[in-house]
Amino acid sequence: MRSRRLQWAGAIGLVLVVLMATTTADTAQRRERAVGVDLEETENGLLVLGVSPGGPAEDAGLIAGDLLVKVEGREVLDFAAYDRAATTFDPRARFDFQVLRDSRLQVLEVTPGRPFPWLTTIIEWLACLAYLALGAVALVQLPGDLRARLLMLLSLAIALELALPVDLLSLPGYENFSFPVVALLVGFQIGLELHLASSIPSRQRFGRHRRWLVPAFYGVGCGLGSMLATTLIFDSFGIELPWTLELAETLVWDVGNTLWAVAVTILLTTAVARCRDALSRQQTLLVLLAGLPWSIHMLALVWTGRLGGVSPEWLGVVEPVVLVVYPLGVLFAIFRYQLFDLEVVVKRGLVYTVLTGVLVLIFYASIGAGGALLSRFLPGDDTSIWLVAFATLVLGLLFAPMRRATQRVIDRQFFPERTALREKLIHLASDLPARGSLPAMGQNLVEEICDMFGLEAAAVLLGAESGILSPLASTGAPGRTDESLLLSNCDPAVRVLQRTGRPLTVDHLTSKSPTIGDRLRPFGAEVLVPLLRRDQLIGLLVLGRKLGGRPFPAEELELLNHLSQHVATAFEYSQLYESATRDSLTGLLRRGAVLDALNRELDRSFRFGRPLALAMVDIDRFKDVNDRHGHLKGDMTLKRVSETISRGLRVTDQIGRYGGEEFLIVLPETDASGVQVVVEKLRDLVEKVTTTADNGEEIRVTISIGVVTVDQRPGTGEAPEVNDLIAAADAALYRAKTGGRNRVEMRTATG
Repeated sequence: MRSRRLQWAGAIGLVLVVLMATTTADTAQRRERAVGVDLEETENGLLVLGVSPGGPAEDAGLIAGDLLVKVEGREVLDFAAYDRAATTFDPRARFDFQVLRDSRLQVLEVTPGRPFPWLTTIIEWLACLAYLALGAVALVQLPGDLRARLLMLLSLAIALELALPVDLLSLPGYENFSFPVVALLVGFQIGLELHLASSIPSRQRFGRHRRWLVPAFYGVGCGLGSMLATTLIFDSFGIELPWTLELAETLVWDVGNTLWAVAVTILLTTAVARCRDALSRQQTLLVLLAGLPWSIHMLALVWTGRLGGVSPEWLGVVEPVVLVVYPLGVLFAIFRYQLFDLEVVVKRGLVYTVLTGVLVLIFYASIGAGGALLSRFLPGDDTSIWLVAFATLVLGLLFAPMRRATQRVIDRQFFPERTALREKLIHLASDLPARGSLPAMGQNLVEEICDMFGLEAAAVLLGAESGILSPLASTGAPGRTDESLLLSNCDPAVRVLQRTGRPLTVDHLTSKSPTIGDRLRPFGAEVLVPLLRRDQLIGLLVLGRKLGGRPFPAEELELLNHLSQHVATAFEYSQLYESATRDSLTGLLRRGAVLDALNRELDRSFRFGRPLALAMVDIDRFKDVNDRHGHLKGDMTLKRVSETISRGLRVTDQIGRYGGEEFLIVLPETDASGVQVVVEKLRDLVEKVTTTADNGEEIRVTISIGVVTVDQRPGTGEAPEVNDLIAAADAALYRAKTGGRNRVEMRTATG
């Protein structure tokens, strides 16, 4: 996709450069034939409205009020006749202009030709190339952002307007077809710029509640542009419309441009006033300040003429410069959102362009030099031609490998830190599976990520099918990372993560879903990196702030995006391996696995005469949690309780999910007094656990525990059956439940 976007950007750039070159050549040709006279078509001929100071017409003596009737003996009663006569103008020759002045016929000698406007042309070229570069950067770097797409379209539309030749297309009787095209482009720009202004820093609230507003922007803009374009074409063919050309031009150039400039300013000012956080307010204010020069220039250009004055000539000269300030401001504001790193894009692009250009020059120089040498030393034209063709084929086959090798050299020499970081991430990804269990993999990942990128904290969240993302590992204690993060697949922010598959800032996601900002705040999250497998979100890599408060460069986010794909694969394979023995929600042993562990420990206990304890744990009134707060919150509570109990056990103890909200704990080398201390500690820990409901209410639960102990010397009896032990523990649990809950009951089993 990226290479295809690059191809599109190159093709569009080539078309615009060709159009701009055609425009420059057309301007040079017209300046050679220019006489500097402003004419109006009348019944008797062409009336001179004014002459340009210092131009050929003024030098020849033409003045306002003269009636031009003939040029070189040809009648010029309308613009078409004058244009035909102007095609014969030669800047080195004089032409006779016959004019009526005070009812007397006078013949004036005019030498056409005016100096080429180098300054204006250079500014227009630079502005066109700047817009082309802005559009290309937005097209290549920011494909998934609405503001970037709007910026790309706006930049390309203005670049096309600047590059458009006057004689774009000729129709019979109508030679300046570019004017209607410019009118359509301006109408489209009105809609684009209003849409863009209403989307900074994100889609504004009034736009979300009034879905007709954005179509109205395009309807008004394109409607005005279409009206003027239609009027220009119909007027050129003499077809009358209900309105005049003057009215259409007034509506578009005066009323339309005025409302356009004022509306953009109002939209951005409103956005600044409504921004809730300082960063968004600063970015929107930046766009507003970047748009003010364009708005002021637009109003000055329109109303200096309307108020009876003459627009200063420098207003037209600086117009391309003023126009480019606004999209530059928008681009910088988007850059501040860390969607891409402008410095890296420009620097790498410049280096690649220069060195690749040198490589191309060497390539063609080698072909030329080889052909010249072969033609001198080898007899016969046919032989040299075939050898040159063969050498060209060989060089052509070698060009792609040479280009790739050159790019690798560029990366190593000019961007060594990026190459070193890439190699570290590749080593990290390949080393993860060797860590064994998921917790070990996650802990190694977050520690290495914090070290490589200089982060205050990082965490890995993995999700179950229920939609709960729970911490697998964390470092730096960015917040309450022992809590589970409840996310729904229908959440707009989650859909954005799944659709883009790229790291995104929390600020960007909060603009899509304010709820997710509240849920992520306890994790100290700055950037979220989605872990996707087959377009499904299986987890999140949560990155905290950088040390020193520095932003995340897009280069690093791009590398993290590649890393996330390998991490997601490693985690999924590890999850598949553990799913045979582990419960997907709680991460505890499944029923069969914990019963196997009980069998092994029971056999060892009676063989060597060692103590053993078994505890059956049940969450009190768990059905009330599901009924009052929903099953997702119930699952979260179950997950929190299981994590709390697991942390309170020893490494040698085994815990499994026996069924529903019941847990089975196997405690080797534990007698009656020891197990009493352990289970009372577990009961106390769970009693202190809180989970927050969606309405802000704290969810608290307690547990009841039934314990059975086995303490017998070897050879003094037969080991009890596993089912008997479980039945004894279950009976003790029943007494704890009926005795008031949140308590422990003990029993002793004998052989």
